[in-house]
Amino acid sequence: MKPFTVKSHDTNRNNYAVILIDDNRLATWMLRKILHRIGKRENISFQIREATSIAMALLLIEQISCSHNVSYIFLNLQMPSISDGTIISGERLARTIQQKYPDSKLVLSTSYHSPYHIYALLDEVSPEGLLIKKDMDYYRSILILRAILLCPPYLSPTAARIIEEGGRDRYTLQKWDRNILYELSQGATLSDLEAEIPMGRSTIVRHRNNLKLHLGLTVEATDRTLVIAARKKGII
Repeated sequence: MKPFTVKSHDTNRNNYAVILIDDNRLATWMLRKILHRIGKRENISFQIREATSIAMALLLIEQISCSHNVSYIFLNLQMPSISDGTIISGERLARTIQQKYPDSKLVLSTSYHSPYHIYALLDEVSPEGLLIKKDMDYYRSILILRAILLCPPYLSPTAARIIEEGGRDRYTLQKWDRNILYELSQGATLSDLEAEIPMGRSTIVRHRNNLKLHLGLTVEATDRTLVIAARKKGII
């Protein structure tokens, strides 16, 4: 892995170090192309590195941890989990990055656009930009990324519309209930939930059972049935 060239003493505000984290090579190619196009127009220089897995992203970020000079990190939230199970979601990676590198500006992209996801991301991560993939054709992406760089924070149109329509009223569950539902929707097992949620197994089970009752199910209902019911209610 070649060294990152931007050092901490580089104070040129028009010289940005960027990491793209996405397992879709076409997506990173498009992002790279758009950033360079914006850079030419706005006199901004981008030094861009890519990571195609959570493990690679962690290694890359660790490599440059001494400089703490990553200006922007673009993260696709639908990344496969890391093989050792320590990070099982893009959201977990986003929180890890933000906790360890608070000066880096985090831009998230996601295919999900339910009110639950939008508000959970804004409440728990507070990204510099939140991009809904269905909003991101090439020419619209140029305008959106330019807005993120020049007048942040920025929500892509679908996310902004949900906020304007008051989507928060569509759910009233507690934070950890919502986290449990989301993780279950991603196929998490009870052991996965223990790794992701700071609660004991019995407490997680109690929350999960309460969710089932809240959604009109019995405690014997499967996790899949719970997820389906939550989606029908617009919670996830």
